[in-house]
Amino acid sequence: MPRKKLAKFAELKHLPHVLEKPMNQAGHWPQPVVVELGCGYGEYTLALAQQHPEITYVGIDIQGERLWKGATQMTALKLQNVWWLRGYIDHLLEYFAPGEVSEIWLTFPDPYPRDGQAKKRLTAPRFLEYYKTVLIPGGRVHLKTDSASLVAFSQETIPTSGGMIDHYTDQAPNDIVTRFERKHRALGSTIHYLSWTWPA
Repeated sequence: MPRKKLAKFAELKHLPHVLEKPMNQAGHWPQPVVVELGCGYGEYTLALAQQHPEITYVGIDIQGERLWKGATQMTALKLQNVWWLRGYIDHLLEYFAPGEVSEIWLTFPDPYPRDGQAKKRLTAPRFLEYYKTVLIPGGRVHLKTDSASLVAFSQETIPTSGGMIDHYTDQAPNDIVTRFERKHRALGSTIHYLSWTWPA
């Protein structure tokens, strides 16, 4: 591993509001809580946190180098309502208690386009069950993606899980644009937005 990356991993452990396993945070998050899964560099989480200082935002990613970027920017912005969690998304039930999360954001997740990868998609049935468990009654999930195939897959799995899609557009608003989205918009890619809830 390159020396710079090692230095960032070492520093990450000492940055404020950064959690790694083991942790005992489930059931103790300041309310209300909004979670971004696969947050990458944290651009979306940070932008939301600046818009809504009264809400606790938690960005989750397994890539420590990316979280380091978000955590250092959080410090520079003097934000107190952001937390970073280095861990796997399929351990979500260890990070949050049932009914503890108000909203979940899935911003440009890996679409895993091959048929044999369907179980890895973040709108696969097992992940939807995780979301349903940690969300408050009526809590909402937001999906933003450039993958039409992931949208089509999600439009099948969400109703099967008991979810209700309440909004879809293939002209997603560009009020918050990450570096990934900026690149794809420049290429003329269609950006999709889909949101859903599980009726209380």
